[in-house]
Order: sequence, then structure tokens, then C-alpha cells
Amino acid sequence: MRTINYEKVWEGIQKSCKYDGTAYKIIKIWEPSISNIKINEVKYGIGIYAFQYFTGIGGVPAFQNTEGELKPSKLILNSVIEGSDKLLNDNGMELEIAYKFQDKFDNFDKDKMLRLDKLFVNAKRSELGEKFDYKKTSYTSLCFTLDEVIVEQSINKIVKNIN
Repeated sequence: MRTINYEKVWEGIQKSCKYDGTAYKIIKIWEPSISNIKINEVKYGIGIYAFQYFTGIGGVPAFQNTEGELKPSKLILNSVIEGSDKLLNDNGMELEIAYKFQDKFDNFDKDKMLRLDKLFVNAKRSELGEKFDYKKTSYTSLCFTLDEVIVEQSINKIVKNIN
């Protein structure tokens, strides 16, 4: 999960993340079956502050200059709806994903987090394939899934500083 606009969303203050408007539409284009994912099909979530979080939308960055904003967060995913096995709630206009903050990744800083984000986005683009029409989206999706092996390889690549 990624954010470009909400402060401290991955620090344990929030219990869920909501994506609506353009973000909702783009997520559904990148991951059309995201609403069908079961909670037991996803091992964990990662909360990342994307590049735009630090540069700002319309020139106003969300960055609050806290240490927690400089490292990705490990998130335990929960169902939004009590007793449901669905990963998220999709009401047709907004996705809501519930989580519990677990910890920050060690050996990370802002640059490494942004490199990890880029690796994740490129891995998802690769998974979508060459025929995927990126012109349908104005920016990269703020929420998507990746295979656990790809996630672990990407994290190890950044931590071990492999280019």
C-alpha cells in the first residue's frame, strides 16, 4: 500500500487506509479482482510513502519530517468487516483496507524506501504485461498485490544494496 497525501498513515495512528476518487479507479484498473482477495491470501502489507509524498501535490508536500516517514511499515492486515474473510471493503466508490501497525523495516531510509517503491511498481507493471495500457491511468496505483517471493527479493536487493 502506498500513499502520496496522508501524514503518518502507516505509523499506527490509523486503523485503515481508504482509497477513493481517482485512486480508487486506478487501483481497480491495475488490480481488477482486488475486491475478491481473501485475508488469508495475503501474508502481510507494506506501507510506503511514495515519491509524491515528499514533493507534494500542487506543491504542498504532506511530509512532516518525522523519522517514521522515512521507512516502510510492516502491517498486519485485518478484515474491515468483522467476521468477513475479505481483505477489504469495496462499496463501488471507495476501497478500505484495515491493518495494524507491526513495525518499521530496519536498514531503511527515505532513498531506500523510494527505491523499494520503484521496484514494486516495476514488478507490478511487469506482471501486468506489455499489453497493459498505462494511458488509462494518470499515475501509478496506490495499492496492489505482488507475489511474496518478488516482495522478499526486492527487499533483500535494497537492504543488501544490490543494483
